[in-house]
Amino acid sequence: MATPTWKLVQSFIREATEDDECNPVASLDIAYKKLRAIQRGHFAAATATDDGGLVQISSTIGGTSFSFAIPASLDRAEIIAVAETALQIIGKHATVASLRRCVLRRRKNTRPDFSTFRL
Repeated sequence: MATPTWKLVQSFIREATEDDECNPVASLDIAYKKLRAIQRGHFAAATATDDGGLVQISSTIGGTSFSFAIPASLDRAEIIAVAETALQIIGKHATVASLRRCVLRRRKNTRPDFSTFRL
């Protein structure tokens, strides 16, 4: 697989560092655990896509479930590769705030539209 695009890595980090209400999570450990579960392949993907070409993948850590909205065009290996890249970036930060400040730069209230992205 080619190197994941920056937009995909940003979206995984955004998904990992936000709760279901789009509020930042309290701990970088939570974001790390979410991405680590996906990187290990511990996720299930929904079979239907929405109008924007997104599909939901979900997993559970410590009894708490979470989900990511990702492009439907990504296969399992590509999802894992993006999670691995995001984990490398997370390892360079000490707090959720520093990670989000560096990677996301500006806050958006809507989820990204990946219908036109290709790897």
